[in-house]
Amino acid sequence: MRRIAVAALVLGTAVACSKSTAPVQADVSQLQLDAVNPTNLTFAATNGLPTEPFHVEVGPTGSNAQVTGAVFPDSLKLTTSQNKAITALRSTFETANKTDLLALNAIYVQAAAAKKAGKASADIIAILNLSKPILARLTARLESLRLAISALLTPTQKAWIVSHTVLAPPAGWVGPIGIVATNP
Repeated sequence: MRRIAVAALVLGTAVACSKSTAPVQADVSQLQLDAVNPTNLTFAATNGLPTEPFHVEVGPTGSNAQVTGAVFPDSLKLTTSQNKAITALRSTFETANKTDLLALNAIYVQAAAAKKAGKASADIIAILNLSKPILARLTARLESLRLAISALLTPTQKAWIVSHTVLAPPAGWVGPIGIVATNP
């Protein structure tokens, strides 16, 4: 919930800053862009489950690493039934929200391209503002997904995830509708 709220706060700040009458410079942050990235939003809602980082090893990290790529210790790995249930929850969420997730991804790609091209902040924020109604629809749904997945986990698994929380999906994490994370 915290990461979803932070993403919404960052987007809200971007929108508030867009009303300035001061000269505009291309200073839109990556956090503002990431606030509309559907891969980041679903990663936060699912804690990365049922894929990386919490039960499939990614990169040269061990089970005690407090970094992206940390894996559950053998004693905490997801059971087959947990994995199937989480996969089903994610699939249902992604199917039900496919149109919004694709639209959000298009906005993210367009805003990132505008930033890379050196467009003015006002132009980039205007693109990001297109995501506001989509995010309004998805926020409660993402929180419901997070709660449903959390209900499937043991208290020990939940505690381990909290102590090994990562803020963004590792590169290669497969997000909604097949969108793959490219975060460093």
